[in-house]
Amino acid sequence: MEKKKKIFYFGKFQKILKSALFTGSYKDEMKLVRKDGKTFTGYTTITRRNSFSGSPTGYVIIIRDITEQKLLEEEVNNYTVHLERIIEERTHKLIISEEKYKRLFESSKDVVFFCDINCQFVDINQAGIELFGYDTKNDILQLNLIHHLFYKASEGKIIKETINKNGYVKDFEIALKRKDGSKIPCMMTGSLRRDMRNNIIGYEGIIIDLTEWKKIEQEKDILNNINKILASRLDIREVYKSLSEEFHKVIAFDRLSIALLDEKRVEFLTFAVSKDYRFSELEEGVQYSKQGTLAGKVVEDGEFFVVHDTSRGPFSTDPILSKEGIKSRLSVPLICKGEIIGSLNFGSKKVNNFTEAHVDVINKIVPQLAIAIDNTRLFDRIKYSEEKYRNLVEDIEDIIFRLDKNGRFMFLNNALKNVTGYLPQEFYDAPSLAFKIIHKDDVALVKHITKEIIGGRTKVFKGLEYRVYCKNGKELWFSQNTYPIKNKNGCVIGVEGIIQDITEKKKIEEQIRRSERLASIGELAASIAHEIRNPLGAISNSVCMLKRDLVLSDDDKNLFNMVVEETEWLNNIISNFLTFAHPAEYHFTKSDIAKMVEETLILLKKDARFNGNIRIKKNYSKALPKIFLDRIWIKKVFWNLLINSIDAMPNGGEISISLKKTGVPNDDKIEIIISDSGIGIPPERIKKIFEPFFTTKKSRGTGLGLSIVHRILDNHDGTIDVKSIQNRGTIFTIRLPLNNKKSRTVSV
Repeated sequence: MEKKKKIFYFGKFQKILKSALFTGSYKDEMKLVRKDGKTFTGYTTITRRNSFSGSPTGYVIIIRDITEQKLLEEEVNNYTVHLERIIEERTHKLIISEEKYKRLFESSKDVVFFCDINCQFVDINQAGIELFGYDTKNDILQLNLIHHLFYKASEGKIIKETINKNGYVKDFEIALKRKDGSKIPCMMTGSLRRDMRNNIIGYEGIIIDLTEWKKIEQEKDILNNINKILASRLDIREVYKSLSEEFHKVIAFDRLSIALLDEKRVEFLTFAVSKDYRFSELEEGVQYSKQGTLAGKVVEDGEFFVVHDTSRGPFSTDPILSKEGIKSRLSVPLICKGEIIGSLNFGSKKVNNFTEAHVDVINKIVPQLAIAIDNTRLFDRIKYSEEKYRNLVEDIEDIIFRLDKNGRFMFLNNALKNVTGYLPQEFYDAPSLAFKIIHKDDVALVKHITKEIIGGRTKVFKGLEYRVYCKNGKELWFSQNTYPIKNKNGCVIGVEGIIQDITEKKKIEEQIRRSERLASIGELAASIAHEIRNPLGAISNSVCMLKRDLVLSDDDKNLFNMVVEETEWLNNIISNFLTFAHPAEYHFTKSDIAKMVEETLILLKKDARFNGNIRIKKNYSKALPKIFLDRIWIKKVFWNLLINSIDAMPNGGEISISLKKTGVPNDDKIEIIISDSGIGIPPERIKKIFEPFFTTKKSRGTGLGLSIVHRILDNHDGTIDVKSIQNRGTIFTIRLPLNNKKSRTVSV
């Protein structure tokens, strides 16, 4: 088998050499093997060497080791970390050798900058001067990083706030601008600058120009789109317009055509044409002689050719196209299975429009195009290569896996890292890790389903839901579809499947269930409360009348007072029932949320339950926008949560209140976080705290406070989440929408 592989690869390489001999050069990626047997991907350039007489004498082969496209980001990260480490080491050695620091600073290909506390530049290296398009360093030192060089100053302010809060930002993609106002995609890593006494004196960082990387990404997207277009139809002419539009993203042209050789290889057929003008002598379906044409030269030589000015062009087709307004042309050979089948031809209304740089992009597309054209002529599809399939799989957000019968992973896409934080290699090295990260209550079911499919007892299992723990400890919900892998004999040799992260879906479902449950219980509570309130009122009135009309002993008076107090307590509970079930009208007005919190705190500090052992810590973001809400009901939310915090800290403690915008794109909300350092809530109870009548208080508690809070926030299109650790405290997070335009009265 190994010998056959070697013969196969040798034969493939021989074909490549023949192609290079024929065309003069060959450029492509290929799998290569090192001396130690390890494989790597190399970008190989093979150029034919010719003697002075023009006859071939050999080849010049240049192989450059490259990495997979998906690892580019990781390489950039590693490079940035590496560069940060270098800068840190050089900065530390600045005291010893100022000259070494300057050499490192000025020779860096990436921008290194230093700013003061107001983001005014203190220093910047030559790379920064060149990137931003200024003439001298002094020109930039007059500028402010945020106000002058950020494409959007608001983005710069966010980065500044992040650095001030966390001490640094890492690999943050930003948009900066040159002196001429043009946009530059960049990636920034920055941190606080400190003096010898550790005082903050400004900011420092590295800026990496992502222009080329973005260009490569754009080209990759275009290549993927073209591949998808070519694969979407058996007849390429059905998608030729879409194909032309994709080409337009990387090359400016006014005419695109495909010329194919006939069976005798003496004439061309204009297979397909795309142009922005009406009449042409070389329309689709027209046949013309190969002799003396640009396409004829290209298929004979096997190399691209550029006509910079058709008015002086050497080919018979040049004057024809020149009359139609085409001033320059580019033609590239179409090679399928080692045979030239025609040419891909571009035309422009501008002289000197095409360069060799265009050819590099086209050459990445031409092989697939040639295959698609050949398939169209033969009415037969071919399958994508493994590399194309892998690119497609790696780009999707869901996890795709293949597992052999022994439980070893044969394949995992990069979505695994994006979702869980684990690298596929970690699962290749330790397959048992896949089950170790599954929640202990779910792992048995996952193992059982896997064994059933491998054993052939279950054909397919869809919608298997279970919980896993990410590398950072975060819990996620997964939904898995699992299928058997069979050999040619129909025997199951493993399983494959798709795993989708449904955590957000689960949260939404839980919120819906909770709201429905609260609504149904609320209706029941309302009906019961109305039935109790009437006889309760009669009891209370009767007791008051008896107390007034009868001569009672002290003990009897105490009993009567106790009855009155208890009926009042029951009446209070019933009022809460009715509030929970049918809240009064909501009057939405534009309000200052910080002011409402302060008003609630004033009342709280006057409450008998508030004592000197309780500390209030406040952290309000500046310039919070006003939002539409009902002031009375939102204050009731704050009051209930703050009273709960006090009850959870019988010996005192700290209540922390934070107000800020969430900052999530397309989801602007104000976030109110109320936390305490109290006794916390046990994990088994935390899911029930918003249910009516559930309480953790040992004293008198109706169990309706948080239910009412939840109902009020529902009516404001808001949400509330809770996290708690026993003996360490509880955190309630409220999110209210900024764009809530409810200014009318809402009756619920």
